[in-house]
Amino acid sequence: MKSTLRHVTRVLCLIWIIFSEPAYAAFSININGLEGSGFGGYQSMLDDAAAYWQSIITGYQWNIQLSQSMIDSGLYVTDANGCLAGVNITAGFAALGTGVLGQAGPRQVVLVDSLGVMFSGTGVMMFSTAYYSSNDVDFNLYPVILHEMAHILGFGTLWSYFYGGITYNDVLDANGNYIGANALNTYRIEFNQPGAAYIPVETNGGKGTAGSHWLEVEYGAADTGIVSIYGEDMRYELMTGWANDPMFTSMTTIASFADMGYTVVPEPVAILMVAAVGILFGLYRRFFNKF
Repeated sequence: MKSTLRHVTRVLCLIWIIFSEPAYAAFSININGLEGSGFGGYQSMLDDAAAYWQSIITGYQWNIQLSQSMIDSGLYVTDANGCLAGVNITAGFAALGTGVLGQAGPRQVVLVDSLGVMFSGTGVMMFSTAYYSSNDVDFNLYPVILHEMAHILGFGTLWSYFYGGITYNDVLDANGNYIGANALNTYRIEFNQPGAAYIPVETNGGKGTAGSHWLEVEYGAADTGIVSIYGEDMRYELMTGWANDPMFTSMTTIASFADMGYTVVPEPVAILMVAAVGILFGLYRRFFNKF
């Protein structure tokens, strides 16, 4: 049944993509700095991760025109018209401390005061030499790259960012819970939480974990009991603070990028359509199993 549901999901997403509005500009993720660092064998994972996010984030909801000085700096990815068209990422390896698989975040950002949005222009992600210094690793690097790349794109790092009297990407309430409309509406359906007023955000783990991930319990050591329409516990979601295998990217996470001003595939309305179909399949399965 799960494979059937995923097939229907893809078909609905394809239909929505065909009839949806195009994004402004394109979206590219450029990776620099890993080849020649002694860990070049991981380059293909970086390329695959960039391709993954480029298949989900397709552009911006507006034309983000950069100043001439920003264009001339060469730091930013731009299109032929000088509009923001992606992000430049530097990747490498470092000693990060016990239990830390990777860390990442934006370095240069692009502010649009009139819209209250902030986008990442460049970012840096580092991976632990303690875990990835040989082929005998404790954990596959690929999902960690996906996770850290999402932070560079703004997940958790650019939420409700207050600067110069403006709160950019205003998606958190006063208690630090996530209230961005696209992700919250999707979460209510995808994780069977129809009455949820917010998506719980992690409060444990200290700096770098608390406030920038979806909530887990017992530091990721136990199931949360919040289960998707596909039967996946939030413990295994890509953007929680502790790595548990196998990971999955929820439609809620995808919708959160729409809250920050990106265009995504599937778009938020299509995400809700897909989630609703998941519920219908779940109801059908329960009814069928009674006989």
